[in-house]
Amino acid sequence: MITWQNDPDGYLVETITTPGRVLAIAQTDSTRPVQWLSRWIAEGGQEDSARLEPQGNTARVIQGAKAGQGLFIVWARVDGRESNELVLMLLGEAYGSARYGSAVTVEEPISMGNQEQGEIVDGTVPFVLIANGGPDGGPCFQAGTITDRGISQIRFIAPSDGVFTINYKVSSEGAYDFLTGRTQFSEDDLFSISGTVDWSTETAHVVAGEALDVTYTKDGSVSQGEDTGWITVNFLADEGGIPSEIQGQAALLFSASAATLSHIEAVNPDAIQLSGSCVFGFASAAIRLISRKRLKVSTLLRFTAGHSSAKAPAGLQSQLRDEINPLQPDDPDEYLQVWFYGHPQQHTLTARIDDAPAFTPAFTWQNPGTMDPAILKIPISGLPGDGSTHVITISVSQRINGQTSPAASVSVKSRLPMPKPPQPTFVHARLIRQGTEEIPDLVEVTWTASSGVIISANLRPQGWGYGQDPTKLAGKTVKLGYGNESENRMQFEGIGSSFEFATGSESSVFFSVAEIRNNEVGPPLFTLNPLKIRAFKSEAIEPKTPDERVGTAQHMGHNTLRYHVQDGYSGMNATIAATAFDKLLLRIKDIMRKGGTVTVDDLGRFETRWSDRRRVKGPAGTYYTKPAERSVTFIPSIGFKTGTERGRVMTDAEAKALP
Repeated sequence: MITWQNDPDGYLVETITTPGRVLAIAQTDSTRPVQWLSRWIAEGGQEDSARLEPQGNTARVIQGAKAGQGLFIVWARVDGRESNELVLMLLGEAYGSARYGSAVTVEEPISMGNQEQGEIVDGTVPFVLIANGGPDGGPCFQAGTITDRGISQIRFIAPSDGVFTINYKVSSEGAYDFLTGRTQFSEDDLFSISGTVDWSTETAHVVAGEALDVTYTKDGSVSQGEDTGWITVNFLADEGGIPSEIQGQAALLFSASAATLSHIEAVNPDAIQLSGSCVFGFASAAIRLISRKRLKVSTLLRFTAGHSSAKAPAGLQSQLRDEINPLQPDDPDEYLQVWFYGHPQQHTLTARIDDAPAFTPAFTWQNPGTMDPAILKIPISGLPGDGSTHVITISVSQRINGQTSPAASVSVKSRLPMPKPPQPTFVHARLIRQGTEEIPDLVEVTWTASSGVIISANLRPQGWGYGQDPTKLAGKTVKLGYGNESENRMQFEGIGSSFEFATGSESSVFFSVAEIRNNEVGPPLFTLNPLKIRAFKSEAIEPKTPDERVGTAQHMGHNTLRYHVQDGYSGMNATIAATAFDKLLLRIKDIMRKGGTVTVDDLGRFETRWSDRRRVKGPAGTYYTKPAERSVTFIPSIGFKTGTERGRVMTDAEAKALP
């Protein structure tokens, strides 16, 4: 939040006098680094009418050498997010005192007639004013006609501190096509509704110059109901907020529809009803009042016409993420998540691989209707790749009023996989033999594919049924084997023992085949129906080794080995031998923990090794980068290794001397 030092309501009026004079000082209470920005949004003033001089958490507005009349707008950007806007109106000396001044002058009443449907402005369709349809049967605003992924928008600007009262109604596809309202300085929506919702009401207190935005947005498919939204908006100023020259109730009804003015008759002699263009792109506006009450021609009404120029979106960030497919848990789908403040359909998004030409990637809007920020998903598999690591640069620019803003960009490094192989065209599994206590089950899988394949078995949990989401109900997957390009049939034995079945029970097992090409695994094709496979398991008995059978194998612990080192010594010598044994082990451990090595002739080499950092699957099923780790290994000497293989105690020299 930023404010003027001498006027906290965000709206100042100054008269042009001496060049170099400090006209106003903006300030912020943020402790973060601040970027101060400014622009003109009214005609009559030169670009050098005023200039902005940032000074840390304050910024001074200085009158220029060729100052002219106009509106000077100041705002700040902190950590990629933009603040509220402050307005400074510059008036010529002929205006005199301008406490209630404005950029627009009220002229004699002139009727502008009825407003037809608005034009399309840069892909955004304005709301239109209709004579009937309001909550009381009177006039209201209706969202413009839009197609899939379209947006219809309307903006209202408060002329002073006061309260907006908005009535709203929607008839649309539930959970996908939304009518949304939000005030400019709020982080939460006043409302965001879809489906069939009858007239409801919300109120919001706003400050002078604050905007109320209402949008109707559609997703990429399906239209239901009347596929539109309706609103009426009233504004009641706080006490003292409207110029004293305008007498009476001082209630204003704003309406915005396309690029020309329209009107609604006053409801009573004391209520002034105003309608005018608030579509983006006007530097100034001459507002005409239609009222039964006569107004003075000299009256100045404090009203700011909605205006915006194309600006690079704020808050552009990106992050590589993994999406685990339970049917292929070892092959996660990587995607690039991009977010920024703005509506994706009002922005152009491009991707560039290294220095190659930019292109428009396929993306999904993950939080439709939300623009603070909008979150987009760009599949990495959809980008052209060669199996190597590249720099991916995402650029986003705003399109508005026929303008395209400078692009905001963000870059990330990622390995771009080779194109995924196609899905096999056919797969079938046949149960040749059911498992028994004496012999395991036998299954034959046949397929049709254009390259080598990987064959897998997938166990679905109890309660699985067709039409259910396989990513939520998929169970354990077991890789059975691989087939080359010339093969189309393979048999597998003991499928039941690969899963945690109860002995003698039957479970539904699906089989899948996926093509493999250039180390990339394509999408699997599953059998249409599962096989009921019965499992039988018996306890395995490990056979004894030859050493165990002849009785030469010994199993010693630390204390037993220590005792054998002391054997043959007595008294003090035995104590010294035991102490030397303990210190030897501690010394080896100390050298290992510091990354060193210990080599003992005729025995071997103790060595510290470091692993490479790598991506691993965590307990929750998500992948993360595991840092490099220190480990210890023992490499037996040639005498130790050869002697063990031959059942003898040998020195290194003896082993080397062998033929």
